[in-house]
Amino acid sequence: MQVSDRSGLLVPVGAALAAPALAYALLLLAVPLSALAVLSFCTQDYLQLDRTFTLENFRVSWTEPVYRVLMLRSLWVSALVTAITILIALPMACFVSFHVKPERKPLWRKPVSAR
Repeated sequence: MQVSDRSGLLVPVGAALAAPALAYALLLLAVPLSALAVLSFCTQDYLQLDRTFTLENFRVSWTEPVYRVLMLRSLWVSALVTAITILIALPMACFVSFHVKPERKPLWRKPVSAR
């Protein structure tokens, strides 16, 4: 199914429905992450930003003991949270898939998803 936009062009309904979510994701997720990635190659002296390309920030983050410990601790916490989430979600998904009657499955969508 297709709908027409203001200019008279035909737009697939799926694309029209996904456009607000895509714009939201780009605006609030992709733009800040790309800005962070670009700025990670710059140096800063308090409020002055030097835009010359450098890898100094990455060298410091892996050679200084404090930054290395914090980075490894952050990676450990994120791996632990991921493992706990999988350990909780996988049995729940299997239970819902194999043991809940098909007519009752829509009732599980509310508590499980944000929808």
